[in-house]
Amino acid sequence: MIQEPAKRLDLASFSPIDRRKALRIALLGSLCRMKSSLQKPLIDNMLHVRCNLLVSMAPRMLNYSRRSFDMRTISTIIAASLMTAVAGTVHAQNFVNFDDPSIGNLQPVTTQYAAEGVVFSGVTWDGQTVALDANQQDDPFDDVNPPSAPNALSDYYGGDPEARAEIMQIDFLAPASDISFLYNPAGDAGVDTVFNVYNTSDVLIDSFSDPNASGDGVYYTETIDMSGVGEVDIVAPEQGWGHYIDNLTFTESASAPDGGMTIALLGGAFAALAAMRRKIS
Repeated sequence: MIQEPAKRLDLASFSPIDRRKALRIALLGSLCRMKSSLQKPLIDNMLHVRCNLLVSMAPRMLNYSRRSFDMRTISTIIAASLMTAVAGTVHAQNFVNFDDPSIGNLQPVTTQYAAEGVVFSGVTWDGQTVALDANQQDDPFDDVNPPSAPNALSDYYGGDPEARAEIMQIDFLAPASDISFLYNPAGDAGVDTVFNVYNTSDVLIDSFSDPNASGDGVYYTETIDMSGVGEVDIVAPEQGWGHYIDNLTFTESASAPDGGMTIALLGGAFAALAAMRRKIS
């Protein structure tokens, strides 16, 4: 396969305004290609600001050179800057459907999804911590109806579908946001189920119920549009009540403060652009 030569753009005949537009198009094109090539939503608000800063500053640093410039070189610089900036702000979109092959019917679901950033547990009505069980349709009840077969997560524990926890706990191993899951109330008492949301310091930051969650075998989408979440508790409406969740999704923040490293790296990118300006002037 013959490799296409790097495209070059001759700015000699451009007016100053058109040159600026051309440079912006080249830079924005590089950013768009970077964003479209990422499989996960890595660009957060702070990185978006950094990208805008890079786009607005680069044309001035290049000083609208009247000579040709190599668009591939521009792309490489922008890509490197983006990737180093991303390193401090990575977020991962995770999905848990409780269908890991190691989990059978009435088998405990605890740390199987720790690699995805979440673990599960339950609290009984007398305050004991237990492992919650997966449950499958018609074994023994016909209202489980998992949206993604074969498993849903139930509030059963100990392999006994008659032993039911008061609280189903979802514990995130890193601050989570954009949380949603499907909830099957298994009956009209589900309107009184309480969803408690805690931050990473175990402070209650939200508490709500779903007035629509009254169907038996029907799943309702529960959404928690908050950031910095450490735990979600699903509190049963009454003692002995059985209910289920499935298809948990959330965005896990896997970053730590970079102590100014990103700014330094972007500064290096600006230096590279300045060097290019001198080279092509």
